[in-house]
Amino acid sequence: MNGNALRGIGAAALLVIGLAACSGPVASEEAASAPASETATTTPTPTATAPRQYTAEELTAIAVQLRDVNGLKLSVLSMADASGVEQQNRAMFEGAVIEPAECKELMLASLLPADNVKGVIGTSLDTSNGSSTGVTLSSGLDEELIRADFAKQDQLSACAGMTMTMGETKVTLNARKLEATVSTPLSMALRTDSVLADGRKQSMIMVRGAKDGVVITGLAYGGKTEEEAIARAADLVNQAAALIK
Repeated sequence: MNGNALRGIGAAALLVIGLAACSGPVASEEAASAPASETATTTPTPTATAPRQYTAEELTAIAVQLRDVNGLKLSVLSMADASGVEQQNRAMFEGAVIEPAECKELMLASLLPADNVKGVIGTSLDTSNGSSTGVTLSSGLDEELIRADFAKQDQLSACAGMTMTMGETKVTLNARKLEATVSTPLSMALRTDSVLADGRKQSMIMVRGAKDGVVITGLAYGGKTEEEAIARAADLVNQAAALIK
């Protein structure tokens, strides 16, 4: 995929990052304490094992195994340290005029800390119809922050018709939740329709999943139908999830 297509995926993902939401509540996983013995001693409650942190090389090794809907390999770009991207995202949101105003705080709050986060992006362009598909994998985020981010689904409707003005550029963004078949413990899907001030439009399907501390985001543009685009994005998420052991 060319550089413009890569930047298009990044820009669209940036617009919706504050609206990311997911499926229902996550069940609590409480370790069961062993019963007290006859001598009144107790067995300590097992400590939950933290998810392993994947290196950029390990994430790249997963991404290069993924295939698009035509069975072709993705173009893979490693982002060894995502902290610079996170800082750019935050600076953009802080400098933008966002309406309703409360959506700006929501978007800033949804930017997860990116210290020590490793990431990779894979992209594919179908030259026969101009549709494109992308996937990102990130590792190193705190598990509780991941769960909290995926639990923001109830706040999506409040900002579904927000506007964002950056300099002379104004974008109106409408978002709605979708249904997608995703194999990860945490998942969500949404469609965003962006309209620029000059009338140009862009639609994007985003499917997200999280498994063992790895956040997987599938993105799809273009295609014949919404259902087909959802399937393309979800397929990449499911392929990646199956390779996370």
